[in-house]
Amino acid sequence: MSLDLSKKNLILTGPPKVGKTTVIMAVSNVLGERADGFYTKELRERGRRKGFLLLSLRGEEGLLAHVDLKHGPRVGKYTVNIDDMESIGVNALRRAKKEGAIVIIDEIGRMELFSEAFKREVIRVLDSPSRVLATIREGEEPFCDSIKERGDVVVVRVTEGNRNALPEIIINELLEA
Repeated sequence: MSLDLSKKNLILTGPPKVGKTTVIMAVSNVLGERADGFYTKELRERGRRKGFLLLSLRGEEGLLAHVDLKHGPRVGKYTVNIDDMESIGVNALRRAKKEGAIVIIDEIGRMELFSEAFKREVIRVLDSPSRVLATIREGEEPFCDSIKERGDVVVVRVTEGNRNALPEIIINELLEA
């Protein structure tokens, strides 16, 4: 399996739980200091999902969304914490772009899109000279669709059949660039 990564922005998509975050984390772990950005992680309490953490690749941690938050936009039972999205997520993207790192974004999804600053910064990093590796929600959404349709973006659908091979392929392509 090979990917055409002649375009500098690689966007992973696919159904929930297929392994998009696992692929992106495997890549960022190998890239180490050459990458910066953020990822999201489920927050579980007593075996039940209560929300989502927002973690920068430099160790900053915040709360993206939680069932017990009272103020902010809602996605299902979760209230989104725009303050942490911007202070951690947006700042991680700005730092990555400034340092010329490979920009990691996990994810461009419903919760993150409540932040206008996040949407602006996503466009800025996609337009910048930096390479971008991101996950994006599957399905139709105008902002996400505009990213997938950009001429400088390659969209790869993660499946159960390719998810184990993708990290090595992506790493090899990024390190050869």
